[in-house]
Amino acid sequence: MTAELIAQCLDRLVELANSAQMQSPFDVDVGGLQLPASVFDDAARLDPASFVRHVLPRVIRLITEHAVTTEDGRVLDQVWPYRFLGLRHDFRGLVFEALCDAMGRLATADPALFDDYTRSLESLPHQNIVSLLLSAWAANGPLFSNRVIDHLLAAPHRLDLGYSSWGGGNGKAAISRGAIKAVSMHCDEVHFRRIEKAILDFYPPFERQQPKRLGFTQYL
Repeated sequence: MTAELIAQCLDRLVELANSAQMQSPFDVDVGGLQLPASVFDDAARLDPASFVRHVLPRVIRLITEHAVTTEDGRVLDQVWPYRFLGLRHDFRGLVFEALCDAMGRLATADPALFDDYTRSLESLPHQNIVSLLLSAWAANGPLFSNRVIDHLLAAPHRLDLGYSSWGGGNGKAAISRGAIKAVSMHCDEVHFRRIEKAILDFYPPFERQQPKRLGFTQYL
């Protein structure tokens, strides 16, 4: 029921945003709409299947309807343009991070059901959708190892998925790095060598523009 409540809140925000001709439902002023973080965390932990079933389709719809493509071919979106490692400031962040957690739990507890809910997403190029899939698959590295590597190698910039800001640690390429760490010990030799070569050949645009930083992402 909590997952349904969160889904209905999203639907209401979308309705209000459309009426006000706003780009993002989270731009709507609803007097500080917020639910305690524990509500999201408990729903994702106690019934991840319900959370994914109700919340994932709504998040995917928002991401795809508000997509923007950058000059280097990344497909971002205006609803979740930034992600913050370890920081969840508002309803927007709580929804996305709780969904990420629920997907990882479901990929571990019931991989077949997880595949039913997500199989159609694998062909989508949107960076936030790729991040959701990689994080979920990484939670069950032994099973999804080769799929993670195939997905990472499907587009060059997927080796550089990370966070815009972080309160501790290093969010640079942290999503990609976490996925690689989780699966590299389980994948077959062919996939291992493929990801190894891709990393050694990888120089993101900002490193090419700042030669003193060449190799930083490889090192990470």
